[in-house]
Amino acid sequence: MWQRLRDTCDELRRCFERSADTNLIVIGGDFNGRTMANGDPKENAAGSELREFAGRNGFTIANTLPCARGELSFTGSAAATHAACDRHRSGAAAVRPKPKPKPRRRPRGSTNDYVLIDTEHSACVTSFTISDDGHGICSDHKPLMLE
Repeated sequence: MWQRLRDTCDELRRCFERSADTNLIVIGGDFNGRTMANGDPKENAAGSELREFAGRNGFTIANTLPCARGELSFTGSAAATHAACDRHRSGAAAVRPKPKPKPRRRPRGSTNDYVLIDTEHSACVTSFTISDDGHGICSDHKPLMLE
């Protein structure tokens, strides 16, 4: 995957060579990597690969910029998110039988959604936010906003 992404970025940069000051590359997505960013206390192999890719290919991980705000881009479970979205879409109030109490566990969550931006343009970023407001997208991943 990383080789293919690098090849795509190289091709885009070749196309942009004539006006590099006005064109930039921004890559965003669920990389399933954890880099100890945005309140996530863990790092994993995919997160290390993401950091290495960014460093070798001239990208900055926007999640790590000083202007970054918000925590944990993935929380909860897909099933709970989809059930809440179904209730929201149908206009039904959240009226469900009270479930039996379960033992309390720590909330599930991680940061595995990232935005990469050309390092040469990273100083132009004035805001990076992991939004707590789902903006109606009905996902178990939070929206990432880059300005």
